[in-house]
Amino acid sequence: MVQAKSWRGIVPAKSNRDDVARVVNQAISSETLRFRYESPTEVVEFLFSGREAYDSDCEKALPLGTALLIDIRPKNQLNLSDLQVNQTRLRELEPSADFIIDGRAYMDESEGVVVTTSNGIVERIVYIASRDDQHLCATYYQEPRLFANRIICRLCPTISVSSPDTVEAGNPLSFTATMSSIPNVTYKWTVSGGRITEGQGTTYLTVDTNKLEGKTVTATIEVGGIDPACSNKASSSTPIVPRPRN
Repeated sequence: MVQAKSWRGIVPAKSNRDDVARVVNQAISSETLRFRYESPTEVVEFLFSGREAYDSDCEKALPLGTALLIDIRPKNQLNLSDLQVNQTRLRELEPSADFIIDGRAYMDESEGVVVTTSNGIVERIVYIASRDDQHLCATYYQEPRLFANRIICRLCPTISVSSPDTVEAGNPLSFTATMSSIPNVTYKWTVSGGRITEGQGTTYLTVDTNKLEGKTVTATIEVGGIDPACSNKASSSTPIVPRPRN
């Protein structure tokens, strides 16, 4: 039988919430479905089974609080060859019209490993149940390709906002948001001062700076429609300087 990959001995569909709490030496509430742990080298998120989150077949086969997924985001630069995975079993997943990959994605269906890379650098490693154990929670894991699509499409985007170093009072101030390509998202801007004149609901914003001399305007964009566990806001600030005196 092929075993699922493990993180510090935590195995999807085998280990539970108490096992994770013991390994990370932190208390985890019995109501917690998603738990985030950060170390100097990585950020790790665990997803646990629970009545409100998943269908009944998981309850029948797995105790509540079973670890279903381990999502690892390395802080150090890693290549595929640095990972302890069987590279001969990794197959590349191809993007499609409804499956957008920010970079490249690989999957080992036997051990339940999904790896995403950007420019050859590992961005994310996800461990799920091995193929032999996925029947224990079939509605969650589904067919491996469909499951991989779902977790990769929920990859947290990188969101940033840019603006000029300074703007003269009375001149329009423009902010521009950029983020990874993720479909079906919404944009909402807020500003600390001035009046939005154009761009609400888009990635480009213009603010009226009349009567703001000596102040600093901060614009914040909030992106909707992405994984709630992801950071969905970014900001930029620009000082409003006096116009030259004639």
